[in-house]
Amino acid sequence: ISLLSYHKLKTLDLTGSSTKYVEFPQTGNLSNVTLPATITEFRIYNNPGLKEVRIIETSQDEYGNAVYNDSISNLEAVYIDCSKCGEFNVAEFCEKLALVNSLEEVTLVNANRLKMTEATISALANKKCRLTGSFWIVNDIAAESPQTVAISFATKEQLVNKFGMITRTDNTTYIEYQSKAIY
Repeated sequence: ISLLSYHKLKTLDLTGSSTKYVEFPQTGNLSNVTLPATITEFRIYNNPGLKEVRIIETSQDEYGNAVYNDSISNLEAVYIDCSKCGEFNVAEFCEKLALVNSLEEVTLVNANRLKMTEATISALANKKCRLTGSFWIVNDIAAESPQTVAISFATKEQLVNKFGMITRTDNTTYIEYQSKAIY
C-alpha cells in the first residue's frame, strides 16, 4: 500500500488488513500508526510528527471478543531515519527487534546517542545491518540518564568486524562505552 500522496493523514489503522508493506506519506502530520502483524517491511523516512507505531496481531478470546497483542515477529526489513521519526521510541523498538528471528535487514541512520543494550547491538550486528550516528551501550534503555557500560571483548571484536574501526573520527558510526581492562 502506498500512502505517499495522503499528506494530511494523521492516524493510520490497518488492523485486520493482510498487507505486508506500507509506504507512509513523508509529512509531519502522521502521528499514530497501527499495522497488522502480517507486515514484513517497516520504513520511516521522514515523519517528524510520529509518536507511536504499533504492530499488532488480532485474535479472539473464548467469548469471541477481539484481543490485540503486540507482534513484530514477521518483520524482515527495518529502515528508520532516527532524526526524522518524531517521538517514536527507536531504542525500545530495537530492543524488541533483537528477538525477531525472521529479521534479515536493519538500517538505522542519523542516530543521536541512541541507547542500546549489549545484547541488542550484538543481535543486530549478526543481521544485515547498517548503522550511522552515535550509539550508547547501556545496561537499561529505560534509565533517565543512561550510563555507558563496559562491553565484552567478544562484542567489541564483533562490532569492529562489522562496522570497522569504531573509534576513528572519520567513521560515521560512533559507539560509546566504558573502557575495561582485559587480562
